[in-house]
Amino acid sequence: MKQQGFTLLELMIAVLVIGILSAFGIPAYLNQVESSRETDGQALITRIMQDQERYYTENLTYTTDFKDMGYSISNGMNSDEGYYTVSASTCASPSPTTIDGCVLLTGTSTTGGEVLTLDSLGNKSW
Repeated sequence: MKQQGFTLLELMIAVLVIGILSAFGIPAYLNQVESSRETDGQALITRIMQDQERYYTENLTYTTDFKDMGYSISNGMNSDEGYYTVSASTCASPSPTTIDGCVLLTGTSTTGGEVLTLDSLGNKSW
């Protein structure tokens, strides 16, 4: 008589293999998700900085009010996917060679404590 089914040892080996694969796969997946969320914030910060530079070209100054650049909100704009909120402020200590000031864009993650920054002098942290 031929037996059908799996033995306990075969099931334990299958569970072990799945456990090892998920131990490597889940962290890699989570890193990829975080990276794509950061890209969402970076895209918005870059787009707003481009608009800041256009505004500077026309007005010879930067603005911390997004409405001045044609947006519908004054400050605290959400990224396309909603993972980051971007706000504008003046730089804490503008460079002595910068006569007309400096604007700092800060993107704060809505899902954690990640912060992305870019200023009009080209300094960024992401």
